[in-house]
Amino acid sequence: ASSLPTLIQMVEAQLGFTLLPAIAVNSGILDNQRQLRFKAIEQAPERTLALLTRKSSPLHAEFEQFAELLKSIVSKA
Repeated sequence: ASSLPTLIQMVEAQLGFTLLPAIAVNSGILDNQRQLRFKAIEQAPERTLALLTRKSSPLHAEFEQFAELLKSIVSKA
């Protein structure tokens, strides 16, 4: 599958099951899916993200802003 909506459609068509990130579930992607049920996974695995850029990139300031935005999103979760 190439997208979360495609995965959801496959589950709806009884072609298996899937894992969705909490951010997708919290976005309301399942709001109109009355035939599906989901269960949050307690003690879900964690991951560490790293942002990479070239030292020579002219977008250093934008890169830093993006990093701060991601940090603020994670701190609210």
